[in-house]
Amino acid sequence: MTRKNRTPKFVAPAEEPVDLETAEGWFRAGLVAATKSMRMCSPALRAITPVFVPSVNGMSTFGIDKYYRVYASSDAVFRWVQDARDVSAENPCETCGAVAHHPVAYVGGVICHEVWHPLREHPERAEDASITEQNHMRWNKGGDCEINDDLLEIFAGCTQPLLCLPKGVCFPKVWDMPDGKLAEYYFYNLPEDPQSQQGQGQGQGQGQGQGQGQGQGQDQGHTPGHGGCGSGADGRTRGHDQGEPGPGKPGISSAEGQLLKKKVAAEIQKASNSRGTVPGSWLRWADSVLEPPKYDWRKEMKKAIPWAVNRGSGDDERSYRRLSRRCVALGYKVIMGSTFRPKPVVKVGFDTSGSMGGDQAGGAIAVGVSEVEGILRAVGAEVHVIVGDAAAMKTQKITGSLKGKLSLDGGGGTDMRVLIDQAVNEYPPPNVVIIVTDGETPWPSQKLPNKCRLVICLVGNHAVGVNSCPPWATVIKVIGDDIEARQAT
Repeated sequence: MTRKNRTPKFVAPAEEPVDLETAEGWFRAGLVAATKSMRMCSPALRAITPVFVPSVNGMSTFGIDKYYRVYASSDAVFRWVQDARDVSAENPCETCGAVAHHPVAYVGGVICHEVWHPLREHPERAEDASITEQNHMRWNKGGDCEINDDLLEIFAGCTQPLLCLPKGVCFPKVWDMPDGKLAEYYFYNLPEDPQSQQGQGQGQGQGQGQGQGQGQGQDQGHTPGHGGCGSGADGRTRGHDQGEPGPGKPGISSAEGQLLKKKVAAEIQKASNSRGTVPGSWLRWADSVLEPPKYDWRKEMKKAIPWAVNRGSGDDERSYRRLSRRCVALGYKVIMGSTFRPKPVVKVGFDTSGSMGGDQAGGAIAVGVSEVEGILRAVGAEVHVIVGDAAAMKTQKITGSLKGKLSLDGGGGTDMRVLIDQAVNEYPPPNVVIIVTDGETPWPSQKLPNKCRLVICLVGNHAVGVNSCPPWATVIKVIGDDIEARQAT
């Protein structure tokens, strides 16, 4: 029997060829090589937005901001392509010792390097370390040391084309320091180098902006780690930065950046289960990003089951309202009830007031989001989420996981009574109302109606004590790895 030749219903259009005569074309080729070779980092690499800026703006290398925009210099692209072509047996690579490199090896390697600055939250950590104008380059070198030792280990085992970093990059061994440390360790242990902090052009330029740009261009030596990797590495805004994403300014928002980190962390954990070439520091970072909620919310949800009216599939309870499918096999000689799992109506109030400290890593809001994720998994059904400060926003219905669905608006004063009133008065009536807050708020004077339980989840280092909350509410305080619970009276 002959098989008929069938014409496909859909033919994908041919991809536009990469123009390797332009810097944009080589950057795109390097990005493709990085994405295919570094599959663990591919979610973040695919989110990159390239922005080409003139070298006169102080950029003779690559830089990145926290919105995953890579600011690239055309001169740097062509220089690294030529350097990769020049690698030979007579002129081996100074970084890895290879005798041949693909032309995009250095471009792709530097892109991988840059994307790890926002993944490692270097801007936020720089703020915590009180980085200033005088020592921001020292911090940049410390961040580069944290990234590059692991990155070179990964490059050695990645698929072709082999990626690498250009000559002159920062490695801990350059200063006789151990690998696998954090940027803070390298920052405090790097030797003093005044020229690398300010650049020789700082005092030669007319005004701070021009002098700084010239100084960085002279001091960086055309390599990442010597000219600054942008505001995504040290939190200091550059003149070419485009600011927050918006119309005509593509980029990744802070909330989307958190999801990117979780995707990269999941890829790292997946890779660690299949092969043993994942650096230990990457695996520890992935474990910290994907850390589960501290409290067992399933246990708390079960306490609300006596008042639950919704039902779902499960084996928690048995009912004869619907017979088991096994009755058919038994010819209905035995009547067996089906099993089900009661699902309480859960409404979560999320405090986004100024006292919660914003959405920085490890802050009260970040911990609260982790606990809300745990609540979603525990309920296994739709959860009504209300965010607000002294005013309640529109209720959001979320199922499964947050995944960018939670809009955290607010930043003003605090009054959780407004969120509780909205949760109680909106249909459907809740069985449980959970308030995620630091506790700096007035509370209702009476119990909630219709046997509705109030659970207060206190988060943040400045959260109030459990006894500061109403005695008729269940209070759970989550501070780091410590959990303090007080049951309602």
